[in-house]
Amino acid sequence: FYPVQLNALKALWAAVHNATGIPLECPTDNDGNLITGVSRDCERGRFEGFINHYNLTKRKIDCAGLDLVMLLKQTKEKLN
Repeated sequence: FYPVQLNALKALWAAVHNATGIPLECPTDNDGNLITGVSRDCERGRFEGFINHYNLTKRKIDCAGLDLVMLLKQTKEKLN
């Protein structure tokens, strides 16, 4: 992705967060690392935040390899 695309994504997340209150969070393990497989909380509708396709099903992949943890952290920092 180009920097302009990542900035647009972060701006979109910020706008969605401000409009709906969806937390600027993504599924992580106990060490704070992005979960890159099916998340039971996501699958059961118990996670609030932004997720990847692969957090819902094994049949779908995300090819981008975005570091959601870092990008969402940057989004939060910009809002504060």
